[in-house]
Amino acid sequence: MRTLIRNGVVYDGTGASGFAADVLVQDDTIEAVAPELDAEADEVLDTAGMAVTPGFIDTHRHCDTAALTDPDFGRIETAQGLTTIIGGNCGLAPLPVRPETARQISDYIEPCLGPTPDTMRMEHFHEYVDALDKTDKPLNIGSYVGIGTLRAAVKGYGRAPFTQKELDWARGYIDEAMQAGAVGLTTGIMYQPECYSSRKEFVELISAAAPYGRVLATHIRGEGDNLVPSVAEVIEIAKEAGVPLNISHFKVTGVKNWGKNILEAIALIEKARAAGQDVTADFYPYDGGSTTLVSLLPPTLMKDTMAETLAALSTAQGRADARREIYADHPGVQAELHHIHTITQKKIVPPTREEVNKAFEKYGMQPGANKEVVGVAAALAKEAIEKKDLSGSQFYLLVVYSLTNDPEVKELLEKVSPKKKAAKTEAGEKPITQTK
Repeated sequence: MRTLIRNGVVYDGTGASGFAADVLVQDDTIEAVAPELDAEADEVLDTAGMAVTPGFIDTHRHCDTAALTDPDFGRIETAQGLTTIIGGNCGLAPLPVRPETARQISDYIEPCLGPTPDTMRMEHFHEYVDALDKTDKPLNIGSYVGIGTLRAAVKGYGRAPFTQKELDWARGYIDEAMQAGAVGLTTGIMYQPECYSSRKEFVELISAAAPYGRVLATHIRGEGDNLVPSVAEVIEIAKEAGVPLNISHFKVTGVKNWGKNILEAIALIEKARAAGQDVTADFYPYDGGSTTLVSLLPPTLMKDTMAETLAALSTAQGRADARREIYADHPGVQAELHHIHTITQKKIVPPTREEVNKAFEKYGMQPGANKEVVGVAAALAKEAIEKKDLSGSQFYLLVVYSLTNDPEVKELLEKVSPKKKAAKTEAGEKPITQTK
C-alpha cells in the first residue's frame, strides 16, 4: 500500500519548525519527504491546513494489564494520534509475580492497573513480552520494570530491607528484563513498599541497569513541602547508579509551595544537567492528579499486606491512629494563613504554655487532636492581624506552629518577635510540642 500525503505542514519530531512538504509512505515505511513529490500512489490524502507528524509516544501509561486483557485496547489511543505507549510506570507493574506474594501484589496494583487475571501472573519479563507479541494491537507497546512490584515480589510490602540473597535475585531479574527489551526502570518512592527503601538500597538495585544505558523514570518521594529534597534524592540515586533520569509528572502541590519549591527543584535539575548528568522531567498540563487512596496513608500506618492494613483501619484505634498520623505527616496551615502578607516588627511577649493550653480548652479540643484546631487558630490569627491585635496575632500563630511545625508560620512568628525563638514560650519554658 502506497500513500501520498500532500499539502500538509510537516513537523518531523526533531523540534524543528514546521515546513510545507509532501510525505510518501510505503506500507509502514516513510519513503520520501519533500515539497511537491511526483510519485504514484494507491491513496492520496490532501492535508491542506493540517499538521503532519510522526505518531505520538505516550511514555507514561498504566495500561499493563489492559494491553493483554482488553480486546479494544488501542482504539482510543490511535484515535488521539498515539502509535507507541509505555507502561510499568511509578514502580507499579503486574510482574514479576511469585506464588508466595501473588495475592498481595494483585490487591495492591488492581486499583491502578485494573483486574489481574491468573494469566497475568508471570515471574519473568520475557513472558510478558512474548504475550504482547502474540496480541493483535494497532500500536506499539513497551514497558518498564516496576521496582515497587519487584520489591514486593521478593519480600512483600513490609519494611525490612533486602538481604543480600534477595538483592541478588532482584538484580538478576533486572538483568533478564533488560535483555528481554525493557525500556528502563521505574520507581514510585512515595508508595509502599519503596517508601521504606534507603538511597543505598535503590542504588544497589538500579545500578543493575547501568550497563544497558536504560533510563530510570521515577515518581519521587514527595511533591509538596518535601519536593526539593525528593528531587535531590533521585538525582543522587541516578548519579550513583550510573543511569539517565527522568522525573515523572514533575509538579509541586500546595499553594504555599507555588513559585517557591518548584523553582528550587528546577534549579537542582539545571545544576545536574550543567554538570553533565542526563536528567529530564515530564509534566502534565492540567492541575488535577490521579492516584490510589492508599497513597493518602502515611507509611507508618501501612501493614505488610493490604488486608492487614484494612483490618487495622476498621477498628476505632486504627482510625484514631490514622487521624493522628495523617495530621502529623502533612504539616501545614489552613488557607487563612496564606492571606497574611505582612506582620508588624514590633516586639511583644509570647504567651506561656498554660495560656496556649487554655486556648485549646476554650474550644473543647486537645493539642494535636485534629486539623480543626489548626483551622480555628489560623482563623483567629488572621482576625487578630487584621485588627492589629499584636498580642493575639502572636498568640494564635504560636498555637498553629505548635501543631504543625510549619516553617512559614515560624517565619511569621519571627517577624512578630524577632528576638525570640518561635517554638519557645517565655524564658525557662519548654517548647510546645504536638501531643501524640
